[in-house]
Amino acid sequence: MKKFIKYLIFLTLAFFITEPSESDSQEKKIKKIIIEKPSNERLLSPPIDKKKDAIKLIPPKEIEAIQKLQKEKRKAIEEKRKKEIEKAQKLQEEKRKELEEKQKQSLEAARKAEQERKLKEEEAARKAEQERKLKEQEAARKAEQERKLKEQEAVRKAEQERKLKEQEAARKAEQERKLKEEEAARKAEQERKLKE
Repeated sequence: MKKFIKYLIFLTLAFFITEPSESDSQEKKIKKIIIEKPSNERLLSPPIDKKKDAIKLIPPKEIEAIQKLQKEKRKAIEEKRKKEIEKAQKLQEEKRKELEEKQKQSLEAARKAEQERKLKEEEAARKAEQERKLKEQEAARKAEQERKLKEQEAVRKAEQERKLKEQEAARKAEQERKLKEEEAARKAEQERKLKE
């Protein structure tokens, strides 16, 4: 890009430096011309006599033709320069558009990468939250299960102890009843023997 700009500047400077000097020198030459009557000799022929103060010059009509030719040439050069500048500007515009497109693509890629990163972060956060809830639910379920088991175990033990106490009480009552019966039978036997 920088090389292209340097080339464009160099081309413009070269045109302005070289072209005006040529036209100025030609105009200066024309200004020095002394008009003579038309002759069959070729234009701008060098003097054959050794006079330094006079040169055979071009008639006015031919000067106009030369000026017109110079003007056309200058116009063609300007047109060429204009086309070259337009071409350079067009190339520069194309490069600018290409650069803008690359920047746009780069920004789009960066935006997509950022979007994907955010989506991954959100997905990871969602999964982490889901796992945390599942762990909490599992821990609550286990705690509830353990609580119920402890309650059931406590109820079973209480029932077992109640039955054991009832059985022990019944055994003691039965034992006392038998002892009383045996004591009563013994006393009755004793009384019977004493009566005899």
